[in-house]
Amino acid sequence: MGDGQMVSGSHRSFVLAIFLVFLLACGSSTPDEVVPDVGPGCSTDEECATEKPCMAGVCSAEGSCQELPDEGATCDDGDACTAGEVCSAEGSCGGGTAVDIPDEPCQTCSCSPDAGVSCEPMAANDPANACTLPSCESLGFSEVAFSEGPYGSNYGDIVDDFTVNTLAGSWNLKERWTGCDTYLFVMYHPDYEYPNELWNSDIGAFLNSSPENTHYFFLSYRDGNDAVTDVTAMQTNVEAYLSTLEHSAAEQWRQRLHYVTDQAWTIGTLGSLLQDRGPWAFGIDRWQQFAEVGTLGDVLQNFTAVLRGLTFESRYYNHQVEKQAFLDALGSTAIPSFAGERVASGYADFVLPDAAELATYDTLHLELSLGCGDPMYEDCGEWDYLVYAYLCDEPVDTNAYVEQPCQPHVPAVEATCHVNGASTGFACTDDSDCEEDPETVWTCEGGAPAVDAETMPCSCNTAIGTVAEAVQTCNEEGTGFDDCACSCGTEFGRWITAYARGGRWVSDASPLLAMLKDGGTRTLRFNSSYSYWNDLILHLSNSGDDKGTPQDLVPLFGGGSFNESYNEKYEPIEVAIPEDATKVVLYAVISGHGWGSEVENCAEFCNHTHHFTVGTTEFVKDHPLAGSAEGCVQQIEQGTIPNQFGTWPYGRGGWCAGKQVDPWIVDVTSAATPGSTVSVSYRGLFQGADYVPEPSNSGQGFGANIKMDSYLVIYK
Repeated sequence: MGDGQMVSGSHRSFVLAIFLVFLLACGSSTPDEVVPDVGPGCSTDEECATEKPCMAGVCSAEGSCQELPDEGATCDDGDACTAGEVCSAEGSCGGGTAVDIPDEPCQTCSCSPDAGVSCEPMAANDPANACTLPSCESLGFSEVAFSEGPYGSNYGDIVDDFTVNTLAGSWNLKERWTGCDTYLFVMYHPDYEYPNELWNSDIGAFLNSSPENTHYFFLSYRDGNDAVTDVTAMQTNVEAYLSTLEHSAAEQWRQRLHYVTDQAWTIGTLGSLLQDRGPWAFGIDRWQQFAEVGTLGDVLQNFTAVLRGLTFESRYYNHQVEKQAFLDALGSTAIPSFAGERVASGYADFVLPDAAELATYDTLHLELSLGCGDPMYEDCGEWDYLVYAYLCDEPVDTNAYVEQPCQPHVPAVEATCHVNGASTGFACTDDSDCEEDPETVWTCEGGAPAVDAETMPCSCNTAIGTVAEAVQTCNEEGTGFDDCACSCGTEFGRWITAYARGGRWVSDASPLLAMLKDGGTRTLRFNSSYSYWNDLILHLSNSGDDKGTPQDLVPLFGGGSFNESYNEKYEPIEVAIPEDATKVVLYAVISGHGWGSEVENCAEFCNHTHHFTVGTTEFVKDHPLAGSAEGCVQQIEQGTIPNQFGTWPYGRGGWCAGKQVDPWIVDVTSAATPGSTVSVSYRGLFQGADYVPEPSNSGQGFGANIKMDSYLVIYK
């Protein structure tokens, strides 16, 4: 027995017996204290065993059983919230320490003397609950009240309340409505490749990309036990990933992942949509509307369908709401132009306030919606094409000749050449169209040349504030002259269509208010390769920065073929800055195009840079996301339409498919002193030098081109 070991068993009895003999020989420490005799005669301590806690039965020298305190022995005081109690010299049990109460995430743990430690799940609304889903306020999201309809079962319709049965119990939309959540639904059937790709894709990549305000529902198009089998298999896959996370993170996800045991076709209003459309995925956005999901094929995985694509939809749903909140906060005066017409190329008038009211606005936003028909994406333009809105010039004078008789255009009368009275079959409109031969007579029998319409000179106020000469032409009836034929080619807005999806975008075009300052009725021309249901709204507002309003524009530089001679055409422009200028802004819209035919893949997929020097200060616009694998995925929150049916994720040189081309607006007041003349120069470069294309010999694509409009804008 080593030092420090406890004495136990018969050794302890022996010690107690010696102690008793010592007491008898030496007397008690208290003269009146007497050790009680508790039993019959004995010869060993074992015969005196007792069940009393903290007491030991011993056989005295006189042969009688007695009880003595069992000091230092372990004991149990009956309190389940303490441990490690020992017996005292007085024979009582105590001195224990409190047991540990675990601090479990998502649980409330406590201890009672009778039952000991127990843990219960925290209340869902307990602010201390690490597993409670974050509130709309904590996420920074605005809330939308649950809508009472009218309801429908098509994309864009408001979704009626519904209940689904899941592996975790029933789930009801209205009961769980927070006002800021989004909902994505993904269906499965084992006989199809696309859903198999989806349901077997990377769960970690999916969940790690998701916004925190999204619920995902997994459903099967099969019925009965097959549906349960399908969603249980998905749950197993997901749980394998969740088991690698911290407990609280996994529990939060479990509240947002739902495995629906009902057959997808049969679920109320959801079933109606699925029966009509049969999609593999759809959404419910924050406005409680059915939302179409595009293709979930990952461009980087040869268009293999992945669940991560659902997270792009949720991000865009959030962007839609925040975009509308931004517009609402402007408190703008909304001026409609195109208003829901199906348009590819066409004209629309819009009516502005008068000049005095316009002078109170310093901010202009363009809101464009391009809608597809039904069925949705199948009726959308297939490719990523440039789309423009052009502001038309306006006649200087009202047409004073609208009723003045004039010579209309008369078309030519076609006939055939005759030789000595016989037709040759050659077409003509007059004798000069026939051959000349001194020995024969060539005539154009019955032909007549065209008569040009009569024209008159007129003048136009251009969008940039100059005057241009034009003509007005006699109408078809010859009863008067048409209005002055002013040009309509000043770019006012630029967008890129999505691959087979519509969209809605907002862009800041504030400096272009200088084109509208006179107010009145103006005309826009829209130009698109495909037709869309078109809504184009001008939003006028005031930022309150007290720096004046845009009044004058000075045209600067355009773009062109991007090559080694690109910069040769640019010369510095001298601009007089008025003494009453309050701010000077550089405004440029720049997008690079061309791919495949050159090694550097310019200018769609290369980082071309644009260097404007105002006075002695250089301002540079670059495109660092150009050519990156997911440069446009990163811009969903800036307007990129997700899950298009093409190579939409790739970063481009100044644009994305399915997004507005944002103007580059730079305050250059510090470089342009009012009352002075400032020199403005420009160069377009690649890797810091003139771009020298190197042919790729791929046989694909087309050469690099820069599309650019730029102005120096004077505020007063």
